[in-house]
Amino acid sequence: GVRLGGSEMCIRDRIWTKTRAALATEDDLRDSTINVDVDNNVVTVSGSVASIGQKARAESIARGIVGVKSVTNLLKVGAVGAVANTNARPKS
Repeated sequence: GVRLGGSEMCIRDRIWTKTRAALATEDDLRDSTINVDVDNNVVTVSGSVASIGQKARAESIARGIVGVKSVTNLLKVGAVGAVANTNARPKS
């Protein structure tokens, strides 16, 4: 038989993957630094975005993922460049 723990892990991984993918493909959030954590089907988004609109958009996207019970939004609004952006090109 399948252990419930393995099933929960699979669901958590699927929610994490789908949430990351949805956020990554959203044009408005491309320059943002958003981290995603999933625990008991609750998604926590953290990191930084440039505007309140982007913060709300990220939460809305996460809420729209199948299987998500709720979203904890810890995103900070401010200068995105102030936080290390892994997608940034080195300045030459």
